[in-house]
Amino acid sequence: MEQDSRKFLFIALVGLLMLYFWWQERDYQKRLAEWAREHPEAAEKLDPRYRPRPTPSPEREALPASAATPETVAALPAGAASLSEAFARAVLEATESTHVIATRRMRLTFSSRGGRLVSARLLDYPEIYPNRRFLEIHRQQRTGAVRAYLDRLLADQAEHAARLAGGRKRDRLDPADPADYALLADTGVELVAEGQRPLGLLLPDGPDDGDLPYTFHSSTDADGRPVLSMLAQLGAATLEKRLTFPTDGYEIGVFLRVETAPGLDLPDEPLALRWEGGVGRVFPEETKTYHRAIYSLEGDHEELPAPSVEGKANKNGGRYALSGSVKWAGVDSRYFMAAFLSTSESNGASFDAAHPRGWPETVRASANLALPFNEAAPEGGRRHDLRLYLGPRDYDHLKATGIGLEDSLYGGITGPICILMLWILNGFHYLWPNYGMAILLLTIVVRLAMFPLVHKQTQAMRRMQKLSPLIKDIQARHKDNPQQAQKEQFELFRKHKVNPMSGCLPLIATLPIFIALYYTTQNTIGLRGEPFFLWMRDLSEPDTLWFLPFQVPFFGGLFDINPLPLAGAILMGWQMAQTNIDPKQKPMMAMMPVMMLLITWRLPSGTNLYFMMSSLFQMGQQWLINRIEKDEPAGAPAPATAAGEAPKMETRERPAREKIRSGRTKSRK
Repeated sequence: MEQDSRKFLFIALVGLLMLYFWWQERDYQKRLAEWAREHPEAAEKLDPRYRPRPTPSPEREALPASAATPETVAALPAGAASLSEAFARAVLEATESTHVIATRRMRLTFSSRGGRLVSARLLDYPEIYPNRRFLEIHRQQRTGAVRAYLDRLLADQAEHAARLAGGRKRDRLDPADPADYALLADTGVELVAEGQRPLGLLLPDGPDDGDLPYTFHSSTDADGRPVLSMLAQLGAATLEKRLTFPTDGYEIGVFLRVETAPGLDLPDEPLALRWEGGVGRVFPEETKTYHRAIYSLEGDHEELPAPSVEGKANKNGGRYALSGSVKWAGVDSRYFMAAFLSTSESNGASFDAAHPRGWPETVRASANLALPFNEAAPEGGRRHDLRLYLGPRDYDHLKATGIGLEDSLYGGITGPICILMLWILNGFHYLWPNYGMAILLLTIVVRLAMFPLVHKQTQAMRRMQKLSPLIKDIQARHKDNPQQAQKEQFELFRKHKVNPMSGCLPLIATLPIFIALYYTTQNTIGLRGEPFFLWMRDLSEPDTLWFLPFQVPFFGGLFDINPLPLAGAILMGWQMAQTNIDPKQKPMMAMMPVMMLLITWRLPSGTNLYFMMSSLFQMGQQWLINRIEKDEPAGAPAPATAAGEAPKMETRERPAREKIRSGRTKSRK
């Protein structure tokens, strides 16, 4: 009783500590937003990191379907002998200009230098920054360009908090209103990494169009979709990138054309279109496996984490090349994707990886899709058509591409189960619009569905326990004859209709379900930024209450206080304390809560919420099974394999017990 009281007291103290940290963080965030909104002049005097930028007026921020700055004038190289030489001799004489394309779901900014994409903001998904104290601690530990970059992140975070202060919800803003559109776009997630310029055109022998001057020409097609044509006139060659943007979606049509002067042929090898730097901004301590290279080659798809791409590329001269028919190739992060979708013949793809400047612990992958210019263009020269998917890793959006891109979301043998779990999870979210409650309901449904299997597993284990003395007796009698011992054991199982594997089969059957639930809660974009209860402000991230400015071995990075993994480890320890465990297994089982704590420490709170509720529900199921077993009439004792063997075992044990009891009685006297 005293031991139980100590456990409950410990749990209560941990709970109070969690509430205290949560309240401190909540109060800090509230004061920060109020300060940034009401006292911008004080921010300028105190610290430039917290200085909020002035909120633009609706008139200045109103974005039409497309807007362009003055065009760039190219210096034309004369007498180029090859396309590579034409690339190398082109000079950018005018200043760099930009062009903005604004649609219902994205705002894209292009540069005249190389016709590259320099910014891609998604309106429906806000930029989610790491914990502010986490960024501040990292800023103190960094220097140079990385420190300046973290300064910008902190300033952006303070500005977003100020502009969204006062109870304004992003999902209630109207994109048709210019001021609301500007706010949605400015606070939307950025898909282009810092310092990267994707959509470059590469020649086989190395040069690219990164320094070529492009001019902008905007229009609309017959369906009212915005069209941006970027043209580079090199004298000896003409390059055109024509992009058609959806009015309400994430698929961009890409038309590429190369026209050369007489005597200047295209290279024998295909050109390549490149997406570089992964997807999204670089944040400290980002998980490397969340950034991957993805592709579909000859009907088979594969997803490689960025460190694996780096290893393969280093073994093959800096590029991991694929030859054959590539249906799609690109890069993705945990929730977003940039993928080239081939609409015609493709001669392969290649991938490489690099560490962003100043971030040696971070690695990002880049993708290059080979483009054979085999089709004649009406305007002259050769052409290649493809599509670019630039948006969320949402199952419905990926499936709408019609090219199998959704296979990159949930692959492997658990893929169909993941899709089923996602469908159920979204259905619960439709009924109760909170993914935390949807996870709880999904946990209950899964546990109820698996209850018959768990019950059968428990019954099988108890039947095996009843036969355990007879099995030990057989092993003792035939310790010198394993074949005979095995034969008698099989006969014993047959006689009592017990399958020794019946206790394992239900567990094996439930493993794919648990794995599928893990991947579903890990990758469902609806959990991104979804709050649930008290300190759980984002189900896609660990439920961190506080960051401590030091590192702990095995935890990686700054030490953070996460309540759900702690509560799960305490619950597992308490559950094991209530279970009768073989003394030989106690040391190993005592380490299980510690191992579970290490495994789940950095998992998203949505995943840990599932594990936590699953454990609680399992305890309830076990209590119910015990009640059922208790109410059932006790079965007849298992007969011995041979006459007199079981009684002998009983008579051997009884004198030993009597000697022990008599010894205790004498010692008391």
